[in-house]
Amino acid sequence: MVVTLLMIVVVSSLAAAAARFALSGERSGRADRDRELAFQAAESALADGERDVGSVFPGVGRNDDFCSEGSIGFPDADCASAAADLGKCVPAKFEQGKPPTWLVADWETFGVPVGRFTGGAFYPTQGPTASFLSVREPRYLIERIPDPLSDTVNSFIDQGVKPKFAYQITAMGYASRSDVKVVLQSIVRKTSC
Repeated sequence: MVVTLLMIVVVSSLAAAAARFALSGERSGRADRDRELAFQAAESALADGERDVGSVFPGVGRNDDFCSEGSIGFPDADCASAAADLGKCVPAKFEQGKPPTWLVADWETFGVPVGRFTGGAFYPTQGPTASFLSVREPRYLIERIPDPLSDTVNSFIDQGVKPKFAYQITAMGYASRSDVKVVLQSIVRKTSC
């Protein structure tokens, strides 16, 4: 009788351990899937932002708004909210303790949804039955920054030469849960409009 009880305890312990191992594997798989979904959504938004800034196709994006010598519609502070200038932001000054603009911006208000200016498309976000899709549409912001490879940034600014600009695109993609996000960035440098 004691041996039988010990066998039941051992078998129960093994069954509980196997169930726990299986559940942890499922959670790990779900986390990987969510991260990959958010990454692909952010990649889609990043590519759309790059097309918006520097498209070589006429009528696609706001190509003429983004020149290396200047740009149209950028606000004096924070991000633009006008419909034609949506997503254009001024980067935060690098002061101690001040977070970057893309980190504190209201993405729902200032972020550009995929396809808004380029005509591109993003697969649908989740509905009542599709929990494997993104909870929100991916979005991007564009910050005008001094071109890091331009000589005018460092040596000629005191001589009255206009600095050249590059554009930092920050994209945010969402997974099937709103707490899983991926942020990607790229810098687009244009030689002319």
